[in-house]
Amino acid sequence: GRLIAIGNALNSFVDKDGFGLTKYASEDEKKKAEETDKRDPLQKYGNSEREGISEEIIGAIYKVNLDNTHPLAYGYGTTYFTLKTSANKYAWLKDDWNVGTLPKNAKAVAGFVGNKAQQDMSESLLFGVQDMGRGQIVYMVDNPLFRAFWENGKLLMSNAIFMVGQ
Repeated sequence: GRLIAIGNALNSFVDKDGFGLTKYASEDEKKKAEETDKRDPLQKYGNSEREGISEEIIGAIYKVNLDNTHPLAYGYGTTYFTLKTSANKYAWLKDDWNVGTLPKNAKAVAGFVGNKAQQDMSESLLFGVQDMGRGQIVYMVDNPLFRAFWENGKLLMSNAIFMVGQ
């Protein structure tokens, strides 16, 4: 009774009935994002690559706040360093468990983050658990096992498989 969704697989659940995962925390945030996403009609072609990269995260390390009282974060302290490989952002879960979150004005510890992507990362979900029926859905915005780069991600994945819901 457990589903673990990682990376772009979360898009299958975002803003769908019955699932707590949303892209934006409020309608105001959604409208603001739609306004800033509009492309300047007079933008120069030569600037398009530079403008596009400002919305990307190529690879950056963020310090994440963890709720280490939740089984997903068992064995960790109150923080975790995650490797973000995408600019995917999701709102905090409203009625479920926000296990790993980025605080307001979160900044990358290392790596490349475009300035527009940096602004979007504020107050976002990285790891969450939603109770559904007799099971759970574990949301992981970025892959903790990405290319076996991050040793600490193995514990997070093990907890998702063996500890959540027990």
